[in-house]
This record gives sequence, C-alpha cells and structure tokens, in this order.
Amino acid sequence: MLKKIFYNFQNSVGFTLINLIIVVYTLKYLGTSGRGSVSLFLLNVSIIQIFTAVIGTSSIGFVVSRLPLSSVVLASTLWTFLVSIFTGVIMYYIKVIPFGYFYVTLVSAVLFSIIQNFMEIFLIKNHHFKYNLARILQPIIQLILVFVFIQLYGKLNVADYIHCLIAALIVNSIYTGYQLKSNFYLEKIKRLEVTFTIIFKIGIVNQLNNLIQLFNLRITFFFINKLLGVAMLGFFSIAILISESVWMFSKSVSLIFFSEIVKKKDSTGLKPLRSKALFISFLGTLVILAGVLLLPDFVFVKLFGADFSNLKAIIIFFVPGILIKSLNTIYLEYNAVIGKRYVNTRSSVSGFVTMAILGYVLTYKFGLYGAATASSISQISSFAYLLWAEKRIKIT
Repeated sequence: MLKKIFYNFQNSVGFTLINLIIVVYTLKYLGTSGRGSVSLFLLNVSIIQIFTAVIGTSSIGFVVSRLPLSSVVLASTLWTFLVSIFTGVIMYYIKVIPFGYFYVTLVSAVLFSIIQNFMEIFLIKNHHFKYNLARILQPIIQLILVFVFIQLYGKLNVADYIHCLIAALIVNSIYTGYQLKSNFYLEKIKRLEVTFTIIFKIGIVNQLNNLIQLFNLRITFFFINKLLGVAMLGFFSIAILISESVWMFSKSVSLIFFSEIVKKKDSTGLKPLRSKALFISFLGTLVILAGVLLLPDFVFVKLFGADFSNLKAIIIFFVPGILIKSLNTIYLEYNAVIGKRYVNTRSSVSGFVTMAILGYVLTYKFGLYGAATASSISQISSFAYLLWAEKRIKIT
C-alpha cells in the first residue's frame, strides 16, 4: 500500500508542478482578472462534472468488477453527453455560465468526464501506470500548446487559454480510449438498463455528497467575485491552488486506500487499513505543509509577481483546514465503501452550512483572510460530524 501511495504521489507532484508552471507562465498574460475568469470557468466545468459522475468516476469503481465493462463504458458515456447538455443549458439560462462560454464549458466538461471515467477503470484494474500517465498527459500537452501559442502570437487571453486546454483534453481522451480498448476485453454489450440502474443508485448518493463538497470548497469564489471583484478572485485562486497542491498527498493516499478496500468482500480488517491511511495522510500532509510555509515570501513574489507578497499570509489561514482535510478524505472513502454514504452527505452539509454562513460574513468583514478562515472552519465542522457519527451511529 505504501509503495503504491508514493508512486501515485510522485505523479501528483509532477501534475501539480506542471499546473503551477502553467499558472506562473500565463499569469503575466492573463493578469489576476484573467486568472479569476479561468477559475470561474473551471468551477462551472466542475459543477457539470458532478452530475455526469452520477454514472461515472467513483460510482464506476463500485461496480466495474461485477458488471460487463462494455455496458459500464457505454452507460457512463451516454450519460455524460446527455447530462452535460441538460445541465449546461440550465446553467447558461440562469446565467451561471457567462455569455460566450457555453460551448467551451460543455465540451470541456464532456472530455474531462470521459477521461476520468476511463482513468477510474485503470485505477480499479490496478493499471496504475496508465492511470498516472493519463493524469499527467493533459497538463503537459496544455503547457506545450500554451508555450507554442505565446511564441507564435506573443499574447494569450482567456479564450486562447481555454482552447489550449480543450486541445489537450482531446488528445488525452484519444489516449485513454485507445488504452481502454487495447488493454481490456470489451465483451458484447448487455443488460444496459440494469447497468444504468445499479450505478445510478450508488452514484446519486455519492454525487449529492460531492456536489455539496464542491460548493463547500468553491462557494467562496462567488462571494469573493461579488464582494471583492474578479481580480481578488484571481489572487485567491492562486492561494487555493497552493493549498490544494499540499492536499494532493492525502488525495493520493485516499485513491490507493479506496482501490484496496473496494475489492474486499466484507468490512473485516478495514479499520486497521483506515488507521494506517489516516496516519500516512496526516503525517505526509504535515511535512509538505511545513515545507511550503518555510519558503520565504520572496519566492512567491519571484514566481507570481509583486502583487503576491502577502500570499503566504493567506495560506496560513488555510492550514487548519488542510490538515483536517487530510483526515476527512480518508473517512469519506471509508464510509462510502461500508455503505454509510448518508453520513458523508450529512458531514458535507454541515461543512456547507458553515461555509455558506461564515463564508459571506467573514469575506465581507476581513476580505481574503476571512474567506480562508471560513474554509478551515468548514473542514473542521465536517470532520467533527464524522467523529460524532462514528460514535453515535456505531460505524463498524
């Protein structure tokens, strides 16, 4: 387990560094306002993905070993196209997706969803190399395309950035599709309606929880955009990027933890595995976080520009939330596998309510420091419920 975690984390480090290079390289062309617009675009893509993942991603992980793979792939792909269009149209007409961004948001959401569905199959089937390569391929290609575009035209705006991203996603979708076809036996499609039903029953609960978590993590984007402006949102998105880069370690632990426990026939021996995962996740996150906080301020100025001289001061307010999230991530995977998904949903609701109330108030009163503080308090609220539930609901 430990070897798989660190192998996955090495890829996560590469993934994070390449994305960081993209951000640093493009920031002087996009500015903080452009970066804020990109963050809102990616947020809208993520919202659509939450609904496409009802029959996709982690929901596939629960059924891929007991349903025909061909049926799972077809069901998830059909669902992705239909739900992306339906959700995208609604978001456009209620003006969540800005004018001019409808088609690029839709295409990005479809491509991201299909790639992640195929990657989930690689992970559950223990094809970790293919999983990690698919994960890192998109930012590598995107970086190359952005570099070439800037060298050719000497500029880069938000639309150019998004088009480079879509081109990278198209290449990655071709790669993952080819790997799926060449490495797995896709038998004759059968029981498609049964496949839909089984995955939907699992996915609807999972994604309700994930939807709440997404809003929990990103609702501050809307508050900052409304109260402080898109430029401040661009600044805040960089702080979020660095904070979530630290969280990548616990995400790597949870991915391997999930792939290990989802294959077990019963819950025997799961708690010792969970304890091991919790320890590794927290300790690794603490070490990486300490390394980030020890960086002097001039490093952030050198990377992002003079406007980011107090970036580390913002990150410090994320620290409690990052550490608690390293534990939350493992608990959520554990509860999902043992059939206590409703506990995860209630935990997410607890965090969301905390964020919805404190996020607006603290952002209004204290700006970005308040938004970061609200994020940490929200994670603490979610974790407190998980601990309470384990004691009161007798989670085994």
